[in-house]
Formats: sequence, C-alpha cells, structure tokens
Amino acid sequence: MTCAFAQDYGEVVALDVSESYLASARQNCPMPHVSFRPIGSDDLSSAEGTAYDVAFSYEVFHYLAPRLLEKYFVEVHRLLRAGGQFVFELNTAPVG
Repeated sequence: MTCAFAQDYGEVVALDVSESYLASARQNCPMPHVSFRPIGSDDLSSAEGTAYDVAFSYEVFHYLAPRLLEKYFVEVHRLLRAGGQFVFELNTAPVG
C-alpha cells in the first residue's frame, strides 16, 4: 500500500510494529520521498515532528484492546494537521 500512496502524495511515512514488515516494504518501495519507521505497540512517538494531512490504518484496530484503541485515536488526532483526515478499516465481522 505504501507505494500506492507514494504515487499520489509528496511525502509518505510508513509506520509498523513489525521490523520485518518495514524491511519488506522498504525493499519493495525504494522511493526517496518514502520513509519507514518502527513504532511501539502502544505509541506513535516515532511519527513526531510532522503534522500529517492524512493518516491511514489497515488491519490494525481489531487487534487492540479498547483502552489502547482510544489512545491511538487520540494520538492520530494530535498528529494530524488541522483539517487532516484519518482513514481506517475496522473489521467488525464476527471471528470464528
């Protein structure tokens, strides 16, 4: 997905808790305006220093406990530029 976003945005910052996912993404998307940063399982501090126009999350939130989910929403809101958008997928289908 990172390369797809990189086609339309001037700067893309990809965040993930998995170093191996980041390494794979880095190898598959070697573009100078794309950076890859690891994050902790409960914070977005590596995303500091920039106000973002768009934040996108896919296949993440249904793994998180409600308290941590709330923390992520607060953090994303804090990192977005005024008028920025948060686009996310939330799997609500029953598991099992």
